[in-house]
Amino acid sequence: MMDCLRWSRCGAGRAVGTFLHRPSLRGGRCFIVAALFAAAPVPKDEPPLPPLTRTSPRLYDLSVSIAIPWNQTMPPRNGGRLPLRWPMLPRSNWSFMLPETLWAELTHGPSKERDEAAWSMAHEAIPPGQWSLDIPMPARVQGSPIDVQIRYRTNTFSCTLDETAAAAVAWPERWPDGAMPFLSASEFVESDDPIFAAAVQDALGQEPRSAPLHLVAKTCIRYCLQHVRSTGTYVDTGRTGIRGFTVQGAAEAAQAGSGSACDLVCVCVATLRAAGIPARPVIGATRADTVGLNSTQPRYMVWGEYYLPGAGWVPFDPKRMQGTIDRVPLQDPWQGLGTMQSLNRRVPLGYSFVIGGEKFAYDAIGPWSWVPIVPGRPLPVPLDLEKLQLFVDDEEEIYTYIPYLPTVQDLNLIFVGSGQMQPQ
Repeated sequence: MMDCLRWSRCGAGRAVGTFLHRPSLRGGRCFIVAALFAAAPVPKDEPPLPPLTRTSPRLYDLSVSIAIPWNQTMPPRNGGRLPLRWPMLPRSNWSFMLPETLWAELTHGPSKERDEAAWSMAHEAIPPGQWSLDIPMPARVQGSPIDVQIRYRTNTFSCTLDETAAAAVAWPERWPDGAMPFLSASEFVESDDPIFAAAVQDALGQEPRSAPLHLVAKTCIRYCLQHVRSTGTYVDTGRTGIRGFTVQGAAEAAQAGSGSACDLVCVCVATLRAAGIPARPVIGATRADTVGLNSTQPRYMVWGEYYLPGAGWVPFDPKRMQGTIDRVPLQDPWQGLGTMQSLNRRVPLGYSFVIGGEKFAYDAIGPWSWVPIVPGRPLPVPLDLEKLQLFVDDEEEIYTYIPYLPTVQDLNLIFVGSGQMQPQ
């Protein structure tokens, strides 16, 4: 039985995603299941306010190809009912995407289906500000690999920060609704672990709010950089290309005193939250080195942000800062914090390492998600693992072994030209 996925347009601002099960040449019945996607309104732009300022806009075309070498006729359990998800930040302090440029394409077997107005498949997700592009997956895959491609244009900015004015910002009586969720512990950012409360006390003493918020944030970040070593690695590339992020989480890295570049961001964010300052990791893509002067192959990277009341989110890059700010006074500008001329060479994608959470990671940690290749798989699934035990039947507990091939992500980022200060 041949199976394909068709995406068709149905009026302005609405799309119809149809799983069409075609009968074979010998006859049979045709089952059609349609899912309607109402186009969500594009969120408003979120420019920062002084002492933060946007500068130097740049335009990029971002594209990603996700190859899933699934070799069974049926997708992983629940894979036909759950979409493949890709994270997006339509609007942030330091970027905005052009939703009309968003398109997605799915190929499996002889079928290739494209939606060139894919914003209709986008919706708000968790945490706040992050959106998800939900691509319907086929109920059958013909025992053929699945390939998903996504592309859109985005506008990025550099950041400047007036240090004197930032240091004068008072602690708020109440944080804005958009910042409140980033005070709580989250996946890979276990800020409720006692190790971070102890770190805050060690760095700041008993009264952390006795100092200006901006200086407290810088003190926390410097403390983390001095106590946790970083390998400088963001992703696991393996022999097949990009697999996913190399991240164990803030608590484990703080206990060990070392971790990846992702872990160092998580430690800083967890410590800031433990000090009462909303903070979050930013998952993004770039084709520049850490300093921003030299070109690299397109790659994922991670940095952080903390909230400055009345102004917006202050970006900081622990990898850029480590080893450079140990003796720099708190009142002085720091390389990699606040004023970041190379921030416009990064395209932010989301605020979580896996869209929807680690439980939806297929065979490695993000940033996209679908369903686990098999229940209980390790993350990442080891490249030298030849077979995985597939759970076939819930009631009879039937298992079978399937060959394992890792997914591959092909990331591309093309500089288009100077951007614009506001979306049109």
